[in-house]
Amino acid sequence: MKLSFVVSISQTEFEAVAQGPWKSNIDYLASLGYEAVELAIREAANIDKRELSDYLSFKELKVSALGTGQIYLKENLSLSSKEDEIREKAVKRIHEHIDLAKELQTSVIIGLIRGGIFDYSQRQRYESLFLDSLSEICAYAASKGVNILLEPINRYETALLPTLESAAKTIYKLKYNCLGILMDTFHMNIEEKDISESILKFASLIKHVHFSDSNRLAPGQGHIDFCKVLDVLKKIGYEKYISFEILPKPDFKSAAKDSLSYIRKILEKERI
Repeated sequence: MKLSFVVSISQTEFEAVAQGPWKSNIDYLASLGYEAVELAIREAANIDKRELSDYLSFKELKVSALGTGQIYLKENLSLSSKEDEIREKAVKRIHEHIDLAKELQTSVIIGLIRGGIFDYSQRQRYESLFLDSLSEICAYAASKGVNILLEPINRYETALLPTLESAAKTIYKLKYNCLGILMDTFHMNIEEKDISESILKFASLIKHVHFSDSNRLAPGQGHIDFCKVLDVLKKIGYEKYISFEILPKPDFKSAAKDSLSYIRKILEKERI
């Protein structure tokens, strides 16, 4: 298993990322021994691909995934909007992320950009609109050889796809090989009856992992049993990235260092 940390390329309202000068943050993560960074990006088309790629290569860091949530949080573009123009703009922006992901040889996350839906009476309509958008995205991603990571998010942020099971049903329905699940322990702690059982049940679909504790802080500062989670990931043969998406408290450097140290100790102890 390879360890990664979420870094935002620009200032964002979403707090559970490393903010500030991205090069400085990447420098620090590389110095700690991280193997990759997950990049939270709002406008992929405006990224200097060569500069980013060269700098990551210089620091010997891979990109574990590209986040898309800022498109929704900053611009209110969503894949389930009732307005055709908004959905079309959201799909276009994801296509731009896919183009960048192809350059960086990584995957694209579909999380909050699906829309923060709270009207449960309209959930089926929103879900139908989202599926149409997601199908278009997957078709484009498949043509580019890029994987799409569907992230279940808790009910307090959206009514769409809160559990691994609901994400799996969507994947089975769309039938795109490029579509997989991003499991996030913070959301799972709220929505899953049993985190370990859910991981075992949908093991074949899990392509990326987010770690944060029950309070969104670094692992070890809440009540999630990460020894048990890592043991289950070992059992299913998971060897991809674990990315820390956490509140940078008391500060980014402490959070990044503490997360890495805590999980490494478990990995070394269990020889995972």
